[in-house]
Order: sequence, then structure tokens, then C-alpha cells
Amino acid sequence: MVRFAEIPEEVMKKGLFNNFLKLCFKICFCLGVSLLLSCSTPVKKAPRPKSSSSKSYQLFQQAQETLSSGTPQQEKQAIALLKKVISEDPESDLAAEATHLLADIRFKNRQYQQAYELYRQVFDSSYSSSFEISALLGGVQSLKALQRPSAAYALLKNRLATQSIPREKRVAFYELYYQLSLQESEPLEGLDILVSLIKDFPEHANVNYWQDQVDDILQAELSPAQWRELYERSRYRSIRGSTSFLLARYHRDLHQLDEARRFYQDVVDESASTLQKNSRRYVEANDFLNKMKSLRTVEPKTIGALLPLSGKHSKVAYKTLRGLQIAFGIYGEDNSPYRLAVVDSEGNPEKAQQAVEKLITEDHVITFVGSLLSRTAEATAQQADSLGVPSIALSQKHGLTEIGPSIFRHALTSRRLVEKLVDTAMDQYGLRNFAILYPNDAYGVEYANLFWDTVEKRGGQITGAQSYNPKETDFNGSIQRLVGTFYIEDRLEEYKLRLKEWKSQNTRLNSRSNPPDDLLPPLVAFEALFIPDSTRALGQIAPMLAYNDIKDIKLLGTNLWNTPSLLRRLSNLQLETLFVDHYIPHQVFSGSEFYKKYQEIFGEAPGPFSLQAYDTGLLIRQVLESGINTRAGFIRQLRQIRRFLGATGPLEITENNEIEQPLSPLVVSQKRIVPLRSVLDSAPNPTSDTTRE
Repeated sequence: MVRFAEIPEEVMKKGLFNNFLKLCFKICFCLGVSLLLSCSTPVKKAPRPKSSSSKSYQLFQQAQETLSSGTPQQEKQAIALLKKVISEDPESDLAAEATHLLADIRFKNRQYQQAYELYRQVFDSSYSSSFEISALLGGVQSLKALQRPSAAYALLKNRLATQSIPREKRVAFYELYYQLSLQESEPLEGLDILVSLIKDFPEHANVNYWQDQVDDILQAELSPAQWRELYERSRYRSIRGSTSFLLARYHRDLHQLDEARRFYQDVVDESASTLQKNSRRYVEANDFLNKMKSLRTVEPKTIGALLPLSGKHSKVAYKTLRGLQIAFGIYGEDNSPYRLAVVDSEGNPEKAQQAVEKLITEDHVITFVGSLLSRTAEATAQQADSLGVPSIALSQKHGLTEIGPSIFRHALTSRRLVEKLVDTAMDQYGLRNFAILYPNDAYGVEYANLFWDTVEKRGGQITGAQSYNPKETDFNGSIQRLVGTFYIEDRLEEYKLRLKEWKSQNTRLNSRSNPPDDLLPPLVAFEALFIPDSTRALGQIAPMLAYNDIKDIKLLGTNLWNTPSLLRRLSNLQLETLFVDHYIPHQVFSGSEFYKKYQEIFGEAPGPFSLQAYDTGLLIRQVLESGINTRAGFIRQLRQIRRFLGATGPLEITENNEIEQPLSPLVVSQKRIVPLRSVLDSAPNPTSDTTRE
């Protein structure tokens, strides 16, 4: 199945929980490592005997003095002297020191295998010496340099379990052990090493680096369940700031605000105790806690309105605002107890999110209405739901109510509209083959994808699809691409035959004569063309269809066509249209109390956006007048309502938090937009019983 995309997106979602048995095993393993690091039992060895040879001491001192000059030749001399020391008294402490020094020279010269063998003679000896620990470190580093990390890891792990490491040497050992554990894909073991370092050396210069490494392992390798396990164990007290911070964010993203508040408080307390009040964690945690304090303050009679009051959508926004104002009795002599807190989203997602926060933390609204535009609707809903504040969106953007339980929507959704449109086209008219001509913007792409999916799901076929620039004014090229007349090379053989026929019919051609542009006929393999765009675009597309000899097809559209401008733009064209929208007879609408009050106050007739907002406001009032004064209570009460009487008829609230009105397929008949049902009912030969709206 082909999918359209305005902007390519890649969504990645991390898993939340690992296998519980794996968790238990790894935690127990980490505890084993911690015991290995902190409670190792050293193997007792007899100390090396001191050398009694004055000659050996003289040779060793001479070797040291020779090395200090630093020339390659003198280094060779020093190596020869050290070998003599070792051979003179191989079991002595001086021989161990000479062997260690000789290993250091080999390591410096990148002779890692020789260095390892020499270091090993020291740390593997049956005698102990003061050079044993540093020789062990050198041996592990030599194996690492030889690209033998597994051997280095095994050696170090074994020795840490059997040898006691002096405090002054532990940092070097543990850091090397940490690096090797990562190379051996043992991140949890590495985590435990870092915990020991942070706990035992809190003032060390590398402590911030260790902390960063802990954070990386926690985020990349562990699940929230494992964070909680580490958080609850006293052994990991030194990294509680990290586990608290991750758990706070985890619960915040799940909108579990009480749990998030608890862990953020731990972050604040931890930062205060370690004098890290300027840290990123502390700032985020403190901001969240302050925001939560503001969230608890609710004005039950204050309702927010978040609308694009500036910009090209301002007219629609103000009509919407007026509908809300009438619903809440802002105008008139009713002395309404309600207050509208109005904020301009400017049609900008980032500004819309900021506006949500303002409505909640400054105006303390119990709920808010808005999100007219697709581009701001998702950001607005996500912000509101993350803070547990109910909102009623007025946007058609697909998937809004799936964001969270606090999001409601009063709008004709794109999916519902397309499904009704396709059902009518296929069931009522028997159409099976469709094409799509759509603007390459968010609205056009969304509807094109939904239409394609729905047609295929119903067993129909999309035989062509073509996009165009939303600012396009000449649609000839787009239409020619759709019907295969734009690229002649794709039909070259057919073109040559038609050109030959044209020349044979026009025998008086001269060198300046050019074949007509429409020499190739359009390949119209579709019975209906779906155009998810405004009537302005339709008014420019329709004449080009006729110009390109595309006839006897139906034009399918969205509720954007439900406007008197449709009649004006198609007045001279014989094209059948079909679209879907709510249908309210004019006499019903104009006879409503809302219509009369709106016209009296604002001096103009209300439109569909005003009515949509008015009904939304009435629904909110019904909830609040039941005595609800908390946001959680508002959500519960609204979810219990299943049917509601609006200004012009009933509305239904689905289990998915969608506030819906009945839909009607609409057509143009006798220069009026009317329901398809009325046309069918007046036809001389009624359709069969399978007809449905």
C-alpha cells in the first residue's frame, strides 16, 4: 500500500519492561560484583626475601641512572643490567622490582606481549611483593593493548576476587574494570563498579564523569522496573539521584503525576544534600513541583479558550469565540457566574503549548476549548493531557482523543468523514475505481492517505494519485500527470502512431506547423476524483478537467465544500459532486434561539464554527452545573454523558471521547446544496433498499 507523507517522520518508541527473571538475575549478579569489589578475601602469600647481594643493588642503581638519560642506546644498557639483577637473585624483592621496571620499559616501547609476560612473573609469583598490585594493573593493560579484552577482563575479575586492592590504587583498577566490562557487554556489572567508585570516592575529580556514565547505562540498558529495583536498594543509594530522575520522567510521561511528584521531590532533596542546586536535574524537578502546586489550584467557573486569534485564521477563531461567549452568558443580562480566559495560540504549536500552561497555572481553568487547527491540535492535546487537564478540541486532526483520557473532541473527524464518503460512493453509486488529486500540505496528505486506505479496505482501487503545491494556481500540469498526457516518452509508440495519423489527415502542413497538445487522449481509469481541498482550488481544477477532456466522473470532497461558494465556482460546469458534512436545514438553524441571539448581539448570522463552539459551551455548562469543581471530576462526568441536546439537534458522545453529530452525504441540486437522500426521494425511480446515507 502506498502512503503519502508531507514531511518524512521516524518515530521510535523504547520498550518499558524487560523480562522479570532477567531483571532478578542481573540485579543478583550486580550484587555479586559489589561483594567482589568490597569484600574480597585475599590469598595469603609469603613475602619475598630481601636480596643480600650488594652487587645486585649496585647493578639496579646503575640501571636506574642509565635509564634516566633517556637515549635508546642507554636504555639497552639498562635492560641488560636489569636482566643481570634478576638472574643474580631471582626470588628476591629486588628481582621483583627489576622485573617490574623491565616490564614498564617493554610496555612503553609497545612490546605488549613481552611486557605482559614480565608483569605476570611478578603478580603470579608464589611470593608477595610491594609491586604485585601495580604489576597486575600493568598486565591487564598489556592484554587490553594486545586486543585481548576478554582475557584482560577475566584476569582482572579473578584477581579482584582474591586480592585486596589498596585504596590509593582502587580508582585505576575500577576504571579499567569498568571499561573492560563494557567491551564484554556487561553494562550492569559496569554500573555496579561505577556505584562503588561514586560511593567510595565522592570527592574524586572523575565523579561527574562516573555519574554521566551511570546515567547512560540506566537509560540505554535498563527498564523502568529495574530503575525501581535499584532505587529501593540501599546499596545504590549513591545513584538515587539518577534513578529518581528517570522514574520521575517516566511517570510524568505516563501522566501519573502523583508518582512523578514523589520522585521529583527525591531529586530536589538529593540535589540539596549534595549541594547541586544548579544542576539540570534540580532545575527541572523544582520547575515541575512548582507547576504541580499551581495545578492544584482550580477555578471551577473559569473556562479557557485557546484560539488562533491572530493570523489568517483569525476570522474563524473570532466566530468560534463568539459562540463560546453566548454559551457562557458573557453577553446579556443573565449575570453569568462563568469567566472565559482567552489566549491566542497564533497558530503556532510551541505558542499553543505555552498558552496551555498559562491557562492552567495562571488562570487556573477547570477545562479549555480550542485546537481549531491541525498544526496546533496535537501539541495542545499532549500538553493538556500531560498535566491532567481536560480539554475539548475543535480540530479534525486524526488521533487526538487517543493521546489520553482527558482529551475530548467536538468536530467531524477526518476518518469518520472519509469512511462515510467512500461508503456512499461505493454503495450508493456503485463506484470502484478512484483517483486522488491532493495538495501537499498536512490536510491534503492526511485525507489522501485516509481515502486510499478506506477505498482499499472496502475492496475498491486507487488507479492514480497526484499531489500539487498548496499555492498552485495552474493545475493543468498536475491533471496531465494524473491522466498520463504530461510525459510523452511514457507513451512514445502510441504518440508516434497518432502523430503519423494526424500528419496524414493534414496534408497541407508546413515546417512551422506543430501537432496539437492534446494529441494523446487522457487515460481516465477512474470513475471519481477525490480532491481534499477548498472550493477555491476546486474552482480552478474543474475547468482544467474539462479542458483535458476528462468527463463523466464524479468529484468527491470534504466538508470544506459545504459553503455557498461551491455553487458560485461550479455554476457554469456540468460536474457531479459528492461530499459529507453535518446537515442542518436553514429553517431549523435560523429558527434556533442561538441564531437569534447571535445575530442580535453581533449583527451577523452565525456559521458552523460558531454553532460548534456554542454547543461545546452548553455541554461544559451542563457538566459544571451538576456541581463538579475538580478537573478529575469533570473528566469522569463528561465521560458518563452519552447524549446531549445541542442548539439544533442531538449530539452523541462516544466511548472514545468523540462528540458527534449525524452525518449526511451532500450534493448540488438545482443550484442548492442538499442531502443526497432528498434527491433520491424525489427521483422518479427510487433506488433499491440497499440505499443508505
